[in-house]
Amino acid sequence: MTKDNNKIKWKCRRGLWELDIILSKFAEFNYPLLSSDNKFLFEELIDHEDVDLLSWLVTGDKADDISRQGIIDIVLTAHTGRNN
Repeated sequence: MTKDNNKIKWKCRRGLWELDIILSKFAEFNYPLLSSDNKFLFEELIDHEDVDLLSWLVTGDKADDISRQGIIDIVLTAHTGRNN
């Protein structure tokens, strides 16, 4: 992992165990494979508060922004192993 990737991985460590699992694994295994646009969207995503991330990634609430929802779907697909 590059220095930038390590920074992203560190930012994925959250106060909630559920988010730690989802985001840390994604950062380690999937983030390096993303396009530059999706990397940017992921970096924006992890800047949100834990309560928002929990809502989108754990409870299944939809984001109000289509591009944000797109990266959420990518993260969730990677987490669940499903290709819907």
